Order: sequence, then structure tokens, then C-alpha cells
Amino acid sequence: MRISSLKFKGMRPFINEWSTIAIAKPINIIVGKNNTGKSQIIGMIKSLCAKSPYQEGIECICTGRLDELSLRRGFPANTSRGRLGGNHWDNHGNSLIDTEVVWHVNSSGQVVSIEATGLDSPYGEDSTLARKEVLMDIASSASHPFSGKRFKLLLADRDIKAEKESSDLGLQPDGSGATNIIRRYILSSSLPRDLIQDKLLTALAKIFAKDGSFNEIQIKNHDDTESDKGLWEIFLGENTKGLVPLSRSGSGLKTVILVLLNLLVTPFTEKSEKSEYVYAFEELENNLHPSLLRRLFAYLQDYAVREGATIFLTTHSSVALDFFGVSQSAQILHVSHDGISATARPVSAHFEHLGVISELPRVQER
Repeated sequence: MRISSLKFKGMRPFINEWSTIAIAKPINIIVGKNNTGKSQIIGMIKSLCAKSPYQEGIECICTGRLDELSLRRGFPANTSRGRLGGNHWDNHGNSLIDTEVVWHVNSSGQVVSIEATGLDSPYGEDSTLARKEVLMDIASSASHPFSGKRFKLLLADRDIKAEKESSDLGLQPDGSGATNIIRRYILSSSLPRDLIQDKLLTALAKIFAKDGSFNEIQIKNHDDTESDKGLWEIFLGENTKGLVPLSRSGSGLKTVILVLLNLLVTPFTEKSEKSEYVYAFEELENNLHPSLLRRLFAYLQDYAVREGATIFLTTHSSVALDFFGVSQSAQILHVSHDGISATARPVSAHFEHLGVISELPRVQER
């Protein structure tokens, strides 16, 4: 059985009020003022990918639908002994297929109750209690849609810097490793250079459109000064400027490159399907003007829908709500803080969108 919706509390700063993580859509916007708990929500998503959704110190209320495979394990066919009465599968498990159940997990990670319509057994009260005990056992091993997924984070504080040569192909949340990845893919005979010089470059050109005419990506070694000796740097070619070192470019361009490395290169490096990834990108709006930001959002939405990946975006920009507020492929999760405890909830109605937007700074077109 899989969890379709999860409410939680107990994790700082979500102490007192229930917060909701509903079924994820391809794009999930986490919006709210600074220091309300957006990054902690991302931490919860990471935990859902890495381990059981039931964590020490966190209380949960979960919703899911009973599937036949889970029920057959709990209510074996050709079995009739015990408190249940009747045939365990024919008289109990079979009738519960696709039943939506809600269960409560305490802060020690134990399922302590489960409820649903139609759980009463025809064999009496004790049989009903035995049914619930079996269902609680099924719920204790329920998975989340993110269970086993590969989680990748891009921090708001990020950069691409010149780097020394390394065989490591890992990309860190702060952007470390990006230069070395591009160096390896361009220069190594065992890696496809077209992934950088064709696919990444094409995506970069699509996102920047008239804001940048990039036609080449190269990597060069600094050997002219002692302080930079041994460092490799990325260079981008433009028709009117020639090759320009990335160190002379804005942080917005670096942000887009880091996003594309995560989406296009990391799955190939890790030999994994793109649908196996859950991405969290923090504050992509930093140093990107609204028209460029919208094109980046459009690329992310197309990618997530096409590849089956899941993307979370934390933001305090109204542009994200303007863009994704009417999208069928996106949902908005609003995080707020009352000074004592934070709470998170999905935003659905149009007037709720307007209320959230009113909290955020408006961005003027340039």
C-alpha cells in the first residue's frame, strides 16, 4: 500500500499544527515568507526518499488505498483460523480492495489506529478488531510515492567555480563539482561529449532565447598565473563576444547551467531513469529577470511532465505563483508561521492564490 497524503507535526518548526504533503504533481511550489520553514519541508521530502515515512519524533496521519497485493499478504487465502472468523481472504481481504483508509502514526513510528468506511466485520466486534490489527500491520509497512527515489538538491547559495581536475562526477547542492563534470564530459573518451555540447547547449539556448546566443561550451586550464595554475574553468561562446569565462558571467546563467546539469547529466552519470528523481531547487529566481525565469519554469514543467520526474521549487517570488497557479501539472504548498509554530497546506482556490501572492514581493519586468 502506498501513502497518498500525509499530515505531520513535531518536526521543527512544524510543532503544533498539522501540515499536509498531498500527492505530488510534476511541479510542486513551496511558497512563503523567509524563515517560515520552506527548507524544512524540503528536508521532509528528502527523508521520504531515503527511508520510512515514519520517523522518530514526528507524528503522522496518513491516507492510502488498500491494494490487493498488500491485502493478500495480510489475509491469506485458504486460511480460516483465529479471531477473524470465516475465510480470511474471501470474507475479509477481498471485500477491502481499493478501500481508502486513514491511519495514525505516533511519534515513535508506531501505527496506533486505522479507520475507514466498511471496516466492520460480519463476524462481530472481536473480528472487527482483528481486521483492524491486520490493517494496522499492513499500514506499518506502507510506502510513499517517493520511497526509493533519488533526491537531488540545489541550494539557494550556489555557484560554479574553477576547479582542479578530479575523477569525481558528483554534483553537490552548492554547485561544487559542476566544472569538473563538464570537463570530464568534454575531454573524456569514455563519456558522450554531445550531452554537454549539444543537449545542454540546446536547452540553454531555448531557456535564454534572445537574452543569450550561446553556440559553444568549452573547458580551459588556467596555466598563466601561479595562483590559478591547475584550475579548469568553463567558457561559453557567443556570436558577438567569442569565448567568455563563466567567472565573468552573472549568477543567473550559472543557476540555469546547474539546473540543466541536474536534469540532463546526473541521470546519465548515475545510470538511472529520469523518472526516478525528485529534485528540489531553492529560489531559482535569484538574479533572473522575470521573462527568463518564466522560460526556465516552462522548461522545468515540460521536462517533469515528459520524463516523469518530480520537481519541488521553494520560492518567495510572485512570478512562480503567476506562472504555475493555473497549471494542471503543478500544485502550490503554502508555508506560514504564527511566531510559535509553522504549518504547510496545499493552496487550491483562486482566491487563496491571490492571498498568498499578496504576501510576496512583486517583480517588475525589465
